[in-house]
Amino acid sequence: DDTYKPGCFEKLAPIAGKLDLGKTGMIYGSVDYIDAHDKLLYNKPAWPYDSKKLRRGRFNPIQPSVFFSKAVIEKVGLIDETLNYVMDYDYFVRISRQFRILRVPDTFG
Repeated sequence: DDTYKPGCFEKLAPIAGKLDLGKTGMIYGSVDYIDAHDKLLYNKPAWPYDSKKLRRGRFNPIQPSVFFSKAVIEKVGLIDETLNYVMDYDYFVRISRQFRILRVPDTFG
């Protein structure tokens, strides 16, 4: 049920191309919420990254706007699917322990 905005990957490619993906492991942005007919309901802006709030559970990037590098999978491992409702959150915390996280002021999902 999640979709990417048209042009999303064209916007991400030059940003990712400038990063040291061994250090910055995750990029995230904002998300548009739409109805069944693709009508925009509202935009959920991405909050500035805050590692303390992330670890306290008070900040969680919206999953459809999150992109991470292959280096993340190699170093952090895969998502723990047994965690059901908090698997994304757990993964973001695990990523934050070993990589920088970058908020991009754009809408991706």
